[in-house]
Amino acid sequence: MPRFRSHHDTEGHEHCAYLALAHPSLEDGMRSRLPLLSPTVLLGLLSLAACEHATPPVAPPRFDVVQSAGGRIAFVSNRDGNNEIYVMNADGTGLTRLTNDPASDLYPAWSPDGTRLAFTSTRDGHYNIYVMNADGTGVTRLTTSTGSIGSQAPAWCGSKIAYMSDDYLGSFPDVYSMNDDGTGQTRLTTDNASFDEFPTWSPDCARIAFSIDPDGSGASISVMHADGTGVTGLVTGPGANKHPAWSPDGTRIAFISDRDTPGNSTEIYVTNADGTPPTRVTTNSAFHLYDFPAWSSDQAQIAFYAYAVPTPGIYVTNADGSGTRLFSDSAYSRPAWFGPGTGGNQPPVAAFTSSCSGLTCAFTSTSTDPDGSISASSWTFGDGGTSTAQNPSYTYAAGGTYTVTLTVTDNATDASGTCGVTLPGVLKRVGAVTFTVTGVVLAGRVYDSSANQDPDGDSNGTSITVTKP
Repeated sequence: MPRFRSHHDTEGHEHCAYLALAHPSLEDGMRSRLPLLSPTVLLGLLSLAACEHATPPVAPPRFDVVQSAGGRIAFVSNRDGNNEIYVMNADGTGLTRLTNDPASDLYPAWSPDGTRLAFTSTRDGHYNIYVMNADGTGVTRLTTSTGSIGSQAPAWCGSKIAYMSDDYLGSFPDVYSMNDDGTGQTRLTTDNASFDEFPTWSPDCARIAFSIDPDGSGASISVMHADGTGVTGLVTGPGANKHPAWSPDGTRIAFISDRDTPGNSTEIYVTNADGTPPTRVTTNSAFHLYDFPAWSSDQAQIAFYAYAVPTPGIYVTNADGSGTRLFSDSAYSRPAWFGPGTGGNQPPVAAFTSSCSGLTCAFTSTSTDPDGSISASSWTFGDGGTSTAQNPSYTYAAGGTYTVTLTVTDNATDASGTCGVTLPGVLKRVGAVTFTVTGVVLAGRVYDSSANQDPDGDSNGTSITVTKP
């Protein structure tokens, strides 16, 4: 089973190298998969919560960040003498320490809405999964394992968290899922003779990709439904194929493998989600890749951690393998981008247009969903009327000004968007108009009312009454 071994460079810094060694026991193997934490500051670009596409990195001292409106970065650092979780704004400001515990707090993962973080910690003596608010308050333990649960990063999608645990059979880990409040913990993989690890959700939360290693000699990547059924092999072949990462649109999966360089460095590959043959992305023998690749929200780039000569750290490459560059030379951890199409299901954006003729208005939804489709619409028309049609027509009982609200739900059924628009153009019905003409009524004079107009077309005619003083 692949193991990690520490390596000291000429400056005395400790890094991790990827080696293929025998797997003597799960407990030892589990520890061996964890990063050997350096005495230097560890900064890991883990999650970026944002509402905009990430832009090229800026470079404050010792840590490069992704500039993004409203974005935050969660990472692990031992700058205060222990492995703790920190957050900072995407522009490098607002550094805040979230955890403060003698144990190791590792692998933070943003909730889809960016309000909470899941992480693993040894604060109870074993690796377990915890959640906390994004400001560090409300720390809650979700799992109660006495084994090595969650010693890899949890994967959060919608209201579900996928993770790895050896609770059922101490010699082999399985993939589990649970609700994000800790309930409903369910063992999804039931093959007692394999290492089932590194789960990752599809963007619509309907499927999970994970790696299977039956005997420590090599690993393949499979996909299953969210309930553990329908396991289907996706990537097989020589070497260890691990660390799958779904593209934001769900059509491709990036992973690492030594299939072309057995026993040497691993490289990044991309395969279509339908299992077509993978394509090699990176070709740098100086990189020893052993941590999750991560897609940018626009799918144009992939970030990864590499033990590289001469500079270990987080790197970014274009999705075709070109333009590889160092992103942070002070980081050791799993990188990830959080933005539209990543970090789980993204909410839809509600929008609509309208046109009115008299008291009747036609509404057309122009709503969009960044990572799925619109499955339901709910309209309120400001006078108590409602509709669930996608593009309704509605007739008001009286003229006036109304606020119309549209709420749309996406196909993952756990995210919605709302848009409200005030309609000033619903025309009021005009009653009788009385006016007085002073003058001399001439014999044979015709009073023409053909120029009179009724905007809603329900006039009962025009009458002119001439009264002789």
